[in-house]
Amino acid sequence: VQKVMANDEQILYKARIHKMYIAGWSIALFYISLKIIIKLFALLAIAEVILLQLKQQGFSATYNTTSSTLWPFLFLLIILAISPLFWIIFSYYSNEFVITNKRVVCKIGVKKMDALLKGVGGITVTQSWLGRMLNYGTICILGQKFYYVSDPYGFKRKIEEAIEN
Repeated sequence: VQKVMANDEQILYKARIHKMYIAGWSIALFYISLKIIIKLFALLAIAEVILLQLKQQGFSATYNTTSSTLWPFLFLLIILAISPLFWIIFSYYSNEFVITNKRVVCKIGVKKMDALLKGVGGITVTQSWLGRMLNYGTICILGQKFYYVSDPYGFKRKIEEAIEN
């Protein structure tokens, strides 16, 4: 945001996405990944049992039935399960909500909303009951919604103060 600021512009307030954004997505991804890993590991174990039974019945199987062959596959599954977490952390740190003495800049990844303070009309804030408890919510500025903003009423108050000054 500082790259697009004019020389006489000053940052009055800066907000980020609430940490609940990371926590919520992390818990959901962990749960889904854990279920997938458990099911795939169970399938591999079943496949080993079937191959052992076929080998005992005289079928020639060239598959190594030791459990050490499962560890590289399990390691790969764990890496794949953790990789979305890096995207979540990256998106958390790449999102900014900045109020300067001239404008409001909201940046979420590559999406950016830039509006002069004079042009900002009604700002609406909505919060769920959990959002009220943890102090995060959704801000709507010029028809665009920004989710999981920390201290949304403080952000709205700072915009209104900047408009008055």
